Amino acid sequence: MSTPIPGRGRAGRRGEPGIPGMTANDDISVLTGRYGSPDADESSEGMTPPPPIVTRRITYNKQRVTAVYRRDGSSWKLVGFVDPDTHTGIPPRVAFDRMNPKR
Repeated sequence: MSTPIPGRGRAGRRGEPGIPGMTANDDISVLTGRYGSPDADESSEGMTPPPPIVTRRITYNKQRVTAVYRRDGSSWKLVGFVDPDTHTGIPPRVAFDRMNPKR
């Protein structure tokens, strides 16, 4: 089970989105900078026993997009996108279209 991150990215360790000292190469900061705070933000960081690969998932419910990241040193790198309803992978183009609906 993953651990929710308090404040959905507005609170946490140095280097997390919304924290002074955030690195510009953090893939999560790119997504949250463009689309705002997600509805859910969960990480496997701090689990016991620790997983071999630390992951983080941020979800935008209305858009039906979950972005999955892996820890890379002090930043998070994008792995891919998942539909939170079906739990199946979606191509980046589909995720982009869902995040940017035509008006």
